[in-house]
Amino acid sequence: MVSNAVRSHKSTDIAIAFCLFVLLFACYILVYSGQLHTIDETSMFAVTESMVRWRRLDTNQIAWSQWALSPATAQGSFGLGGNVFSKKGLAISLLAVPLYWIGMHLPQAGLVQTTMLLNPIVTALTGTVVFLYLRQLGYSSEVGLWVALLFGLGTVATVYTKVFSSEPVSAMALLLAVYFASRCRFDIRDSIFGTRYINSSLAGLSLGLAVATTAANLVTAPFLLLYLSRNTKHETRIWRERWQPIVLFLASFAVVCLLVGLYNYARFGNPLDSGRRFAKGEAFSTPLWLGLYGLLFSPYKSIFLYSPILLACLVSFPLFFKRHRMEGWLLGLIVIAHLLLFARWYMWWGGFAWGPRFLVPLTPLLAITLAPLVEGVLTRGSLPVRLALAALALLSTAVQVLGASVNFVLYEVRLREIFPAPEVNPALYDPPALYDLRYSPILGQMRLLGRGHSDLAWLGPDRIDRPVLVFTLGLILFSAVVIFQLMRQVRSDDFSRPGTRATKVATTNLIVIIGLISMAALSGFSLRRYYRDPLQGPNAGYMQALEHIEAHAQPGDGIVTITPYQHDFPMNYYRGRLPILGLAQAEPPLEEGMVTLLEGALSAHRRLWLVTAGIQPADPTNGVEEWLARHAFKAFDEWYGDFRLCLYGSPEELSQPIPLDIRLGPEHRTSISLRGYQTVGQSASPGQILSLSLYWQALAQPDRDYKVFVQLLGPEGQLVAQRDSQPLDGFRPTSTWRPGQEITDRYGLLLPDTLPPGVYQLVVGIYDGETGQRLKVFGRNVPAGTDVVPLTEIRVGVR
Repeated sequence: MVSNAVRSHKSTDIAIAFCLFVLLFACYILVYSGQLHTIDETSMFAVTESMVRWRRLDTNQIAWSQWALSPATAQGSFGLGGNVFSKKGLAISLLAVPLYWIGMHLPQAGLVQTTMLLNPIVTALTGTVVFLYLRQLGYSSEVGLWVALLFGLGTVATVYTKVFSSEPVSAMALLLAVYFASRCRFDIRDSIFGTRYINSSLAGLSLGLAVATTAANLVTAPFLLLYLSRNTKHETRIWRERWQPIVLFLASFAVVCLLVGLYNYARFGNPLDSGRRFAKGEAFSTPLWLGLYGLLFSPYKSIFLYSPILLACLVSFPLFFKRHRMEGWLLGLIVIAHLLLFARWYMWWGGFAWGPRFLVPLTPLLAITLAPLVEGVLTRGSLPVRLALAALALLSTAVQVLGASVNFVLYEVRLREIFPAPEVNPALYDPPALYDLRYSPILGQMRLLGRGHSDLAWLGPDRIDRPVLVFTLGLILFSAVVIFQLMRQVRSDDFSRPGTRATKVATTNLIVIIGLISMAALSGFSLRRYYRDPLQGPNAGYMQALEHIEAHAQPGDGIVTITPYQHDFPMNYYRGRLPILGLAQAEPPLEEGMVTLLEGALSAHRRLWLVTAGIQPADPTNGVEEWLARHAFKAFDEWYGDFRLCLYGSPEELSQPIPLDIRLGPEHRTSISLRGYQTVGQSASPGQILSLSLYWQALAQPDRDYKVFVQLLGPEGQLVAQRDSQPLDGFRPTSTWRPGQEITDRYGLLLPDTLPPGVYQLVVGIYDGETGQRLKVFGRNVPAGTDVVPLTEIRVGVR
């Protein structure tokens, strides 16, 4: 009976487990890149950013992805208020909040780079739980340690530590659910996790965390319930004692589900709506045989090809099942259920990913079943068996090093360039690598590595960060030495000696403290070394624009960006609090969803800053800027390298239109008439944007493109503010006007912060953009020969 072997953890186990945690974390720092690789990662990171920075749940900062990607691969959906919300699970974004908050308060540490430490921590913790679970099942510390290392360094889980993906969190949560369910079932009591009732509650919370990561993990719930109901001591328990843990399991699980429901309700108004839109092609439409072949046997995504060590499960699982029948049923059913589920998913391969992304959560469960084989090899295995297992382990580690050394997205992109998928339905993508080994991403990764591509933070194209490398290797060596010493102590320990327990507890506490300090020191040191000056490099202009915004921003301001190819730059470097709306360059007229977002931004913010990348003013393909020209009041426009920064005033409540009858041009062939104007009143404050709408009418076809100037003049006629532009910010040049056509034109004057109180004159006029020659002004009560139109007096008060 397995119950005779089940045991609680001793302090030595905890010490070894924590050293293992530190060792795995340090190994993952070796493959750390600190960069977002896919739009999936960006979407989940955006949720974390919104929660910490703006106390919101939307992902409007990457709203551009709704239009830049195909409908089936867009990572968000429109919800309440027309905002964009991620369709990804909440768990990883929520768990990343503390790291993001730390990044906000660490000088010279990138926000993305700091937050990307989450999955190294999560996967190292998962490896630690693998060790503890095997110790709980009665295996030796040595077996638990080796199996944990096989999982942590020999499966695809290694590569996924370097991406901001939900799969590592899902793996940890599923394993924790199994672990605590086992502790509950065998009524294990200790000072760490307490009674079976606490363990059953923790199992429910862990399953809830798994479901909060992805709803697909719901398939695990029935198996855990069945497992908990099969109590090893049920014949001695009354009904209440037998079913109370199950009730607590369901209650704690329901609490997490309730929180997820509230999260969905706050975004979409429906607790069951997670944002997935199956009408866009997301469906279980793949033939089962094809999905199973792809996930298990294909050169493209076979789990055994990307984690060769799991081939040993074919031999080891029967041994595990014979020794731990209930655990074998539990783990086996969880694996089979996930396989069948994802084999039918329309994108069973997981998109741009290393290996079978959807099977990553199963890797710790599969690794656990290796324990009987590893135990046999360590105790009585023949040399050929030992060599075979060692070869699989080394091959598995080599595959993970290969996957982690080069950005795996590069070869996926290359595959799609050679064999493109339909943009409207990527589910039809059928990569030749599915059948032809020559196109396997593993081989493609080898070729990229041979060309010098590197996705390791410490290994750049022109440098090797030796201090980080030495520090990391030193921590790995130190952890390994401590584990070795602890293992020796386990083999020779005499628990009957007086004072042994107190000494071991003190030693464990010391190891934990030293380990935490070492991890924090390595993390901080690495982040500082990997931080790059944002004012250097191709995005220097972007940083200069952001610094200008921070220096001149006012409460209530917002930011709109049209920089989809640089979206990760402000995510890593911008530390301000102004909300960001990230849109895509699109030809007018804009789609309804984009218009709704812009309308929401204008209504929520008094002023909007616009940042564009490489887009010239009045570009006819820039529908966002054209929309702002029609609905807001531009007051500032300046280039910072390849980036342009503009400032708009929102359409505040304007005064009633003031009618005019002013003609401009030569006396006998005037072609333009100013029919009226509107302002926000006749008072303003320093630093304010003075909004002005002008109503033009074409009397005849203008023969050239004229510019409009708007000026604010001081009491002595001195110029204090000015804005020059072609009508409608260049989107309606006068040469395109037709006789009788009316044009609404908008301008904003940014008043200087130091503007003294007084009465100022607002004037307007038109001039030839090439010669600078002003057009003459004609009208009632207009002095002959004048070239400016006086509009109104503006009283400037104290700010």
